[in-house]
Amino acid sequence: MTTPVLLDVADGIAKVTLNRPDKGNALDQPMADALLDAALAAQMSEGAVGAMGQARKLLHDSFNSGFASQMDRKLSSVTAAGNGPEGREGINAFLTKRKPDFQGGG
Repeated sequence: MTTPVLLDVADGIAKVTLNRPDKGNALDQPMADALLDAALAAQMSEGAVGAMGQARKLLHDSFNSGFASQMDRKLSSVTAAGNGPEGREGINAFLTKRKPDFQGGG
């Protein structure tokens, strides 16, 4: 099965390509869902990717752990993120009243 929407993000510009040539690129529910996913992916690619990954992991882990252990994981994750490059950039951007420039992965 082909992917109904292709996404390429470079230099802060997202290029979205509709990929259903056999159907004249007509919009259907799977393509609409793929467009929403592409928009979200493009937006997320400009954010704190490492922190978002940690948030996803915390959410996933929460389904199989108790409240207290999940809060311990959250505290460790937030502390590590705040001390990492994304956390430092976010804090510096806030203090200098500018948009953060996350380099991704950290």
